[in-house]
Amino acid sequence: MIVDDDPVVREILSSSLSEHGYQVKACEDGEQMNALLREFPADIVLLDIRLPGTDGLALTRYLRAQSDIGIILVTRLDDEVDRIIGLEIGADDYIAKPFNLREVRARVGALMRRISAVGRSDISETIRFGDWALNLATQRLRRIDGEEIRLTPGEYQVLACLVQRPQKLTTREHVIAMGSVSLSEESLDVLISRLRRKLGDNHRNPQLIQTVHGQGYVFVPAPY
Repeated sequence: MIVDDDPVVREILSSSLSEHGYQVKACEDGEQMNALLREFPADIVLLDIRLPGTDGLALTRYLRAQSDIGIILVTRLDDEVDRIIGLEIGADDYIAKPFNLREVRARVGALMRRISAVGRSDISETIRFGDWALNLATQRLRRIDGEEIRLTPGEYQVLACLVQRPQKLTTREHVIAMGSVSLSEESLDVLISRLRRKLGDNHRNPQLIQTVHGQGYVFVPAPY
């Protein structure tokens, strides 16, 4: 699903993705997006931040509260603050205008592989740590009281990488390289912050995910 008020951008993205095998729907604002999603559920939304009416950040909050749909924000090069906010509230990735179509396809493909892996996985292992259980097949995080915490594909990728290397230094480069979601140094910082918040890990004195400055992270609890 492409949501952009510029008809030229919609046409360029639609043509490029359609030519590479994707089924694409396009619209110009949030109201049309919601109507289309009811009729044509999508795996991924490419969402322009600067939309008329309800902007892309507000739509990101709405979508993330409703589902695990993949969200890639389309931003301007100078929209750094908006990009960070978008990642903090649940977007999985972003691309900047003017964009390279090959990069767009690469980022869409990477996120699609991560989402599709849930349905293909035959892994039944659940990793438990502290008050939490992470299921590697469903990519679901649950508290021992049964409450489910929604994870975006990017959040799952980072957490799964860390919990499988307990009490060991995991470099930033390793975390970025291990998964199929495209991560940058900037987005990794945001994802770590989001995970700490969801896990109730004090960011000033984290007990679960500790930062080793200049190197990476250590996942402290021993899984059981």
